[in-house]
Amino acid sequence: MFGFGVKKEGAFEGRLNCMIGEESRFRGDISVNGSARIDGDFEGSIVATESVIVGKCGVVRADVQARDMVVAGAVAGNLRAHDRVELHAGARVDGDIETRTLVVDEGVTFNGKCAMPEPVAAEGAAVGKTGSVGRGENGHAPGTEAETAREESFRR
Repeated sequence: MFGFGVKKEGAFEGRLNCMIGEESRFRGDISVNGSARIDGDFEGSIVATESVIVGKCGVVRADVQARDMVVAGAVAGNLRAHDRVELHAGARVDGDIETRTLVVDEGVTFNGKCAMPEPVAAEGAAVGKTGSVGRGENGHAPGTEAETAREESFRR
Protein backbone atom coordinates (compact mmCIF):
# COMPACT_ATOMS: atom_id res chain seq x y z
CA MET A 1 0.00 0.00 0.00
CA PHE A 2 2.56 2.62 1.16
CA GLY A 3 5.89 1.27 -0.09
CA PHE A 4 8.04 4.23 0.96
CA GLY A 5 10.54 4.74 3.81
CA VAL A 6 9.01 6.47 6.81
CA LYS A 7 10.41 8.00 10.00
CA LYS A 8 7.84 7.05 12.60
CA GLU A 9 7.03 7.85 16.20
CA GLY A 10 10.05 6.35 17.94
CA ALA A 11 13.35 5.10 16.58
CA PHE A 12 12.18 2.82 13.77
CA GLU A 13 12.24 3.20 10.04
CA GLY A 14 10.82 0.84 7.45
CA ARG A 15 8.10 0.24 4.90
CA LEU A 16 4.72 1.44 6.15
CA ASN A 17 2.39 -0.99 4.39
CA CYS A 18 -0.68 -0.70 6.61
CA MET A 19 -2.26 2.28 8.33
CA ILE A 20 -5.50 2.61 10.26
CA GLY A 21 -6.30 6.31 10.56
CA GLU A 22 -7.45 8.26 13.60
CA GLU A 23 -11.16 8.20 12.73
CA SER A 24 -11.19 4.59 11.52
CA ARG A 25 -12.25 1.28 13.09
CA PHE A 26 -11.12 -2.16 12.03
CA ARG A 27 -12.03 -5.61 13.34
CA GLY A 28 -10.08 -8.64 12.15
CA ASP A 29 -6.59 -9.98 11.66
CA ILE A 30 -3.77 -8.11 9.96
CA SER A 31 -0.64 -9.73 8.54
CA VAL A 32 1.83 -7.17 7.17
CA ASN A 33 5.01 -7.61 5.19
CA GLY A 34 6.57 -4.39 6.49
CA SER A 35 5.24 -2.02 9.16
CA ALA A 36 1.78 -1.09 10.45
CA ARG A 37 0.60 2.07 12.17
CA ILE A 38 -2.62 2.20 14.21
CA ASP A 39 -4.03 5.63 15.04
CA GLY A 40 -7.67 4.51 15.19
CA ASP A 41 -9.61 1.71 16.88
CA PHE A 42 -8.46 -1.86 16.16
CA GLU A 43 -9.60 -5.24 17.47
CA GLY A 44 -8.19 -8.60 16.38
CA SER A 45 -4.56 -9.62 15.89
CA ILE A 46 -1.54 -8.03 14.21
CA VAL A 47 1.55 -9.75 12.82
CA ALA A 48 4.17 -7.57 11.09
CA THR A 49 7.63 -8.40 9.74
CA GLU A 50 8.97 -4.97 10.75
CA SER A 51 7.42 -2.44 13.16
CA VAL A 52 4.02 -1.85 14.71
CA ILE A 53 3.32 1.70 15.88
CA VAL A 54 0.31 2.56 18.04
CA GLY A 55 -0.10 6.35 17.88
CA LYS A 56 -1.36 8.56 20.72
CA CYS A 57 -4.97 8.21 19.55
CA GLY A 58 -4.64 4.48 18.80
CA VAL A 59 -6.71 1.94 20.75
CA VAL A 60 -5.71 -1.69 20.14
CA ARG A 61 -7.42 -4.74 21.58
CA ALA A 62 -5.21 -7.44 20.14
CA ASP A 63 -2.18 -9.64 20.51
CA VAL A 64 0.63 -8.08 18.49
CA GLN A 65 3.79 -9.66 17.03
CA ALA A 66 6.52 -7.74 15.23
CA ARG A 67 10.25 -7.13 15.08
CA ASP A 68 9.82 -3.97 17.16
CA MET A 69 7.00 -1.80 18.52
CA VAL A 70 6.29 1.73 19.63
CA VAL A 71 3.22 2.36 21.80
CA ALA A 72 1.99 5.88 22.52
CA GLY A 73 -1.72 4.98 22.80
CA ALA A 74 -3.60 2.12 24.50
CA VAL A 75 -3.14 -1.63 24.05
CA ALA A 76 -5.13 -4.43 25.69
CA GLY A 77 -3.34 -7.59 24.66
CA ASN A 78 0.04 -9.26 24.65
CA LEU A 79 3.01 -7.73 22.84
CA ARG A 80 5.75 -9.94 21.41
CA ALA A 81 8.63 -8.13 19.72
CA HIS A 82 11.78 -9.84 18.55
CA ASP A 83 14.04 -6.81 19.19
CA ARG A 84 12.51 -3.85 21.03
CA VAL A 85 9.38 -2.32 22.59
CA GLU A 86 9.12 1.40 23.38
CA LEU A 87 6.32 2.65 25.65
CA HIS A 88 6.01 6.42 25.33
CA ALA A 89 4.67 8.81 27.99
CA GLY A 90 0.89 8.50 28.24
CA ALA A 91 0.80 4.95 26.83
CA ARG A 92 -1.25 2.24 28.54
CA VAL A 93 -0.59 -1.48 28.13
CA ASP A 94 -2.76 -4.13 29.78
CA GLY A 95 -1.06 -7.38 28.85
CA ASP A 96 2.24 -9.20 28.86
CA ILE A 97 5.34 -8.10 26.95
CA GLU A 98 8.07 -10.32 25.54
CA THR A 99 11.06 -8.58 24.00
CA ARG A 100 14.84 -8.31 24.23
CA THR A 101 14.81 -4.55 24.93
CA LEU A 102 12.10 -2.59 26.75
CA VAL A 103 12.11 1.21 26.98
CA VAL A 104 9.51 2.74 29.30
CA ASP A 105 9.04 6.51 29.56
CA GLU A 106 7.81 8.20 32.71
CA GLY A 107 4.01 8.43 32.71
CA VAL A 108 3.36 4.97 31.21
CA THR A 109 0.77 2.62 32.70
CA PHE A 110 1.78 -1.02 32.33
CA ASN A 111 -0.22 -3.86 33.90
CA GLY A 112 1.28 -7.22 33.05
CA LYS A 113 4.42 -9.33 33.08
CA CYS A 114 7.56 -8.81 31.07
CA ALA A 115 9.82 -11.57 29.74
CA MET A 116 13.16 -10.48 28.34
CA PRO A 117 15.01 -13.38 26.73
CA GLU A 118 18.73 -12.87 26.37
CA PRO A 119 20.46 -13.45 23.04
CA VAL A 120 21.47 -17.06 22.41
CA ALA A 121 24.65 -17.96 24.35
CA ALA A 122 27.84 -18.95 22.51
CA GLU A 123 27.29 -22.66 23.14
CA GLY A 124 23.79 -22.41 21.65
CA ALA A 125 21.72 -22.35 24.85
CA ALA A 126 19.32 -19.47 25.35
CA VAL A 127 18.92 -17.92 28.79
CA GLY A 128 15.79 -15.94 29.67
CA LYS A 129 14.51 -13.65 32.40
CA THR A 130 10.90 -13.30 33.43
CA GLY A 131 9.39 -10.98 36.00
CA SER A 132 6.69 -8.54 36.89
CA VAL A 133 7.36 -4.87 36.44
CA GLY A 134 7.40 -2.99 39.69
CA ARG A 135 9.61 -0.77 41.79
CA GLY A 136 12.05 -1.65 44.54
CA GLU A 137 12.10 0.23 47.82
CA ASN A 138 14.33 2.95 46.36
CA GLY A 139 12.21 3.46 43.23
CA HIS A 140 14.40 1.40 40.87
CA ALA A 141 12.94 -1.49 38.92
CA PRO A 142 13.88 -4.87 40.42
CA GLY A 143 16.77 -6.53 38.61
CA THR A 144 18.25 -3.27 37.35
CA GLU A 145 21.88 -2.44 38.07
CA ALA A 146 20.82 0.24 40.59
CA GLU A 147 18.53 -2.13 42.50
CA THR A 148 21.08 -4.97 42.37
CA ALA A 149 23.83 -2.68 43.71
CA ARG A 150 21.50 -1.56 46.50
CA GLU A 151 20.72 -5.17 47.46
CA GLU A 152 24.43 -6.11 47.41
CA SER A 153 25.30 -3.18 49.71
CA PHE A 154 22.83 -4.53 52.31
CA ARG A 155 24.44 -7.98 52.17
CA ARG A 156 27.88 -6.60 53.09
